Amino acid sequence: SSGINAEYGHDSEGNELPLSRFIRATQALEKQTVYHNSPSPDYYVARNKKKFMVREEECTEVPVTPTPMRTVVEGVYGDYHVATEELLQFFKENLTYPPKYIHIDPTFCRLLVPGLHADTVLQFLEQKGF
Repeated sequence: SSGINAEYGHDSEGNELPLSRFIRATQALEKQTVYHNSPSPDYYVARNKKKFMVREEECTEVPVTPTPMRTVVEGVYGDYHVATEELLQFFKENLTYPPKYIHIDPTFCRLLVPGLHADTVLQFLEQKGF
């Protein structure tokens, strides 16, 4: 044989192999992991320094004056379509003039909302428990 007892992760002298020690430690850690109010698996919005990455900016690529503004939600990981549907619904319920669409920018994991809506987006994310 090769000198390694694969079944038990020990070498021929009965010493535990580093890999099996690592696996055992990892499994022990995972058993103690507790997730409190984990976000919906459909999508997830990341935080940076405990703050959501939501900002308002000018749409400088549009040659119109006055320059239109938009709200950018960064760090959206997951199903963008679920996120946009739920967010549009939230806008409808909470705003007099809700935005009609949300642009998905999958390359940079972000959503672009026309208009200044950072406060409403943050309200939505807090309510969702992200």
